[in-house]
Amino acid sequence: MTVTFRGSLTPAICRRVLSARMRVMQWIVGIWIVAAIIALIYGQVSGTISWAGPVGVMVGGAIVLASPWLTARRTFATDRLAGEEQTGEADEQGVRISTPHGRADLPWSTVYKAVLLHDAVVIYQSTQILRIVPRAFFADDVTWQSFRELVRLSVPGRTRKQAGVGTFMLVLLAFVLVFMLYLWTQP
Repeated sequence: MTVTFRGSLTPAICRRVLSARMRVMQWIVGIWIVAAIIALIYGQVSGTISWAGPVGVMVGGAIVLASPWLTARRTFATDRLAGEEQTGEADEQGVRISTPHGRADLPWSTVYKAVLLHDAVVIYQSTQILRIVPRAFFADDVTWQSFRELVRLSVPGRTRKQAGVGTFMLVLLAFVLVFMLYLWTQP
């Protein structure tokens, strides 16, 4: 069975995918920011050093929370080919994606991993090189679901749909850091 798709990436699609990729980190940073605000309100902040820590956490957190927006904006501002129309097809052998300036032929055996999101599939060629195939590229919901199922079956053991042990460890780390911040603010 061959599944075809066509469309152009937009900054909004990239922003949604990047945001979904780092959803857990955004929650952790949100917890840090709340903890930093609590530290500023209830902690001993009479000296320069005592308020610099929570303010630094809030500024760093704001940068992390804004990074999907900043990354998508920078990508489309510097890569003139990012928004070009893509046509593609996928079958049991792999996925092929063409633009007016090139073609990528990715056999499933060479795919590093795939992440199935609600409205996009992210196919990783490596840890840093990825292909975004959003729902908007498909003519109907049946074709979209066929593509998702094809990716899920063709990249076994390397397809993620939900959070795993790594996510749990990140959340645990966030709570430990919040507890340490709490202890730091106590007299």
